[in-house]
Amino acid sequence: MECYVTRPLLAHGGCDPAPAWLGRRGSWTTRGEWPARWLESPAGARAAVFRRFFDPDEPGVIRVYVAADGMYDLFLNGQRIGRGPEFAGPGRWTVQAYDLDPLAGRNVLVARAWRTEDRLVRGPAFLLAPHDPDLLGLLATGRSEWHARTVDGLDPRPPGAVRGDRFPWDFEWGEGEGWESAGEDADSVFPIGLPGRSRLAAAVRPTGDRALEPAVLPPPGWVVRQVGSVRQIDAEAGPAAHLAPFRPEAGVELESAAWQSLLRGHHLEVPPHTRRRILVDLGDLFCAFLHLLVSGGKGARIEAGLALGLDPSDEGARLAGPWATWRPDGGDDRHLETLHWTAGRFLGLAVETEDEPLAIQSLWIEESRYPFVEEGRVREDPAPWRALRHRGTRGWMIRAHDRFLASPSPPFPVDAGELRVQGLVNHVISSDDRLLRKSLSLLAEAAPPDGVLWGRLDDQSLTAMPYHGLWQIVALHDLAVWRGGREFVRRTLRRLHHAVEGLIRSMDDSGMVRPTEGWPWLDDVPEWPDGVPPGDRAHPHPVAQGLALRALRATARLESWVGNEAVASQVSEAADRLAEACRHRFWDAASGRLLGHDGQPDGGPHGLAAAVLGDWPDEAMRKALAEAAGGEGGRGMGPAWQISRIEAWAALSRTDLLHAWLDHHARHLDESPLAGPGSGSEAGVAGRCARYAIPAFVAGILPQGLGGETLRIAPRLGALERLEVMVPHPRGLIHVSLSREGDAITATVVLPQGVGGYLEGDGESQALHPGHQRVVLPAAG
Repeated sequence: MECYVTRPLLAHGGCDPAPAWLGRRGSWTTRGEWPARWLESPAGARAAVFRRFFDPDEPGVIRVYVAADGMYDLFLNGQRIGRGPEFAGPGRWTVQAYDLDPLAGRNVLVARAWRTEDRLVRGPAFLLAPHDPDLLGLLATGRSEWHARTVDGLDPRPPGAVRGDRFPWDFEWGEGEGWESAGEDADSVFPIGLPGRSRLAAAVRPTGDRALEPAVLPPPGWVVRQVGSVRQIDAEAGPAAHLAPFRPEAGVELESAAWQSLLRGHHLEVPPHTRRRILVDLGDLFCAFLHLLVSGGKGARIEAGLALGLDPSDEGARLAGPWATWRPDGGDDRHLETLHWTAGRFLGLAVETEDEPLAIQSLWIEESRYPFVEEGRVREDPAPWRALRHRGTRGWMIRAHDRFLASPSPPFPVDAGELRVQGLVNHVISSDDRLLRKSLSLLAEAAPPDGVLWGRLDDQSLTAMPYHGLWQIVALHDLAVWRGGREFVRRTLRRLHHAVEGLIRSMDDSGMVRPTEGWPWLDDVPEWPDGVPPGDRAHPHPVAQGLALRALRATARLESWVGNEAVASQVSEAADRLAEACRHRFWDAASGRLLGHDGQPDGGPHGLAAAVLGDWPDEAMRKALAEAAGGEGGRGMGPAWQISRIEAWAALSRTDLLHAWLDHHARHLDESPLAGPGSGSEAGVAGRCARYAIPAFVAGILPQGLGGETLRIAPRLGALERLEVMVPHPRGLIHVSLSREGDAITATVVLPQGVGGYLEGDGESQALHPGHQRVVLPAAG
């Protein structure tokens, strides 16, 4: 069954329309200040609920703006209408808008807020203001009568735990005991930072440590699903059920039908003094909240969790990751749920009863996802590739969710290298680039004036990573090519100006970029401890230098596209200097091979990608690199370098390596004896890379210039007979259908209005025009 629930949003970075109280007259220090006040949680609370009973004077929809210091979910008359906040990065709170449709008569609005830090400095806080200033006295926190209470028996720290004998069941209705008048944090005044409205006031707010920012992303899609098939049942329950491996010989096969019926919505009863543990294959990857409805079972222990895959061992397969824990109180219709979404293909459930039977009335997952519309399609590719592509699409959606809703689970919701790969997949699947733009803005806005780029950020912290942070410049260049957006590019470049200047200033007399302060992390290569390439501090490393050169070349093109020709020229000169230094330092003419930092031949996959995409080898060097390139190695390559490796093969016209790479990863999707296709850890990276590589390098669809003003199509079908690809473009959908007929390729191409380009094949080129056309060219591979 499916049930979509959405919330309205603050569109385009501002309120639409803006509330009347936002622009009211007053001192410049208070314009844009909220008319509501933060409500504090009761002393010592890690989780708290806030309620407001209200009777609207007139029927109709009421828009409210909500923020929480921590995470929250919002209920109207017992029904959840939203979760939050949207991820905002350190130093900010996100304000989300909700349209309430109250009943005539008495209504109750309830917010549950919680914090997850191990060392709790302060409890969660809550803020709400209605759009209509006439309703401030009816609903605004600090202006109307709100009540609060702690949520006892709940540990919201991941993976989460509930003690049912202390938990306030049915809290979402605002019932029960322990409520008290909600305390107002009278000293906290937080103006909302809206574009063009009180930005100065937000910057000089008199108190508080964060600015309020409007939500800019679309509402999430919540889909209720009862899916999956039982893979195994055993008696390994207990306090650490997730640690014990699933052993095929330990199965309890007679109960399989009953547990499978539970997944289809049927009731199941677990007898007293029984231990059972269930492994469920959901059949696909999901970002989801887990839900159970139970009755009875006082003193029972229930554990559940999701995992992307199974960790194989000699003893069996273990479901990776911790599980949430519930201890029912024996009451009827107890709704058990996880506070935090998790990503996974496999569901583990463990039940251990005491003196009472436990009735499990229902078990379901609630899928939560960024609501992308999949516009880009691939058809008629080999079936193994399709499975890899699907794995990549689902993995891309999960990683997008990491950067969507605030959560304590993903340690770095925005990582510059991950962001680059996410962006590339985004470009060939969906024209919605709001999440990508927001992530790029968060990194760029945090760029310090000393030239060191942040490589990662989460809700609480930033990580200085001089090389890894350069991927955001490459990602910005990708966005400019695939989607355009001159003003966004100009604005982001301005924020990165100090970083690019610092990179150029760090160049020594030889033209090499000197290491700067920070963590010089490049990739999770086993031979590179902590991601630091060997000898990086003592000698220039070819991988770091190549990435720096690539970022400089990308910056020069971006500056030129936005009209900053003088800056583009300066950056290009610096890039040419670095390229000459790399040719001198990292090429051995005698052997025709790349050299490592120590002057020894080093033709590793990182070095190849860095050299080719940094564009420092001349034609003779490129020919030698193409002949020597191989598909071996690459163990532990992160997504940014994995996709760069594929880009390097395409640039060197080594289609054979690309096809072999796709075939290899398609064959190795099933990496565990109990796992279904797509459960292996490396398959996630490979799948996302494949989802971009097939349209971009096998079909060969690559836009050129700002906004893809010119389209280059250079298909490399290899042994494929047919391939059909659709890719979104700022002006519409690009549709390319390719078929091999002997030594020729017939291409049927449909381009949007205003888009032209050329089709390449084995040294020949034909012009393309808007609309429908059929072209025959020699096959290039």
